[in-house]
Amino acid sequence: MKFRIFYFLIAAAVLFAACGQEGGDQYAANGSLSEEAYSPADKTWDLVRIGSEQIRLAETRNAEPGITFDSEESRIYGNAGCNQFTGSFAFGELGELRLGNIASTKMMCENENMDVEVAYMDALNRSKAYVVRDNQLFLLDEEGVETVVFVLAEKQIIPES
Repeated sequence: MKFRIFYFLIAAAVLFAACGQEGGDQYAANGSLSEEAYSPADKTWDLVRIGSEQIRLAETRNAEPGITFDSEESRIYGNAGCNQFTGSFAFGELGELRLGNIASTKMMCENENMDVEVAYMDALNRSKAYVVRDNQLFLLDEEGVETVVFVLAEKQIIPES
């Protein structure tokens, strides 16, 4: 399975680099920017899409759904639309992502929020790779299909070391 992800990411990088030269709306290759610019680590991201569906939450939601990657602790945490969640993460080569031990609180919320939360948690658990482009974070499954899409949050919540 790791080889399949590796070969997919190599092919995707070549394809997206070629598409990016024509100004298409494709994932761009890293180019000359630093690796840090293309890492989701130590940043907070707001959820905007699960698969191909824009998220829709009830007006009574507790907080905006999103995720923070804390590299010092190798932890993710965030809000799923109703409940808080936490877990572990590790980055591999060429955009590989390993999420693990994701746990959340168990409050009940509006049905619409719970539907989003269930889909969001399922999508996180299926995510195996990432791409960062234009202040957006795309998580991908093992076939390279987008599971979730985030935008860089205006308010960053990583504590200063």
